Amino acid sequence: MPTSQASTKVIRSWGPKKHFSLLISITATIGLLTAHQSGAITSYLMQLVGWQDALLYLSIGGFALFFFLILLVQDNPLKKNKPQAN
Repeated sequence: MPTSQASTKVIRSWGPKKHFSLLISITATIGLLTAHQSGAITSYLMQLVGWQDALLYLSIGGFALFFFLILLVQDNPLKKNKPQAN
């Protein structure tokens, strides 16, 4: 799963080592709950506004989240200045 690998990398880079397993568990729980509930939320939205508008609203929300994360997430300052091994 590429998503779990990416979240593990972010937690390993940014999180304190003593809370690594807790942060991984929270990330996995949120991911599973989101996957479980997304079908019901999408179905309800499709019943309210139709499938085309539902997909439009979900894509607008996805792009908004993407741009928010682009602005929010930065390189780890502790690892930014380290020389890379070739």
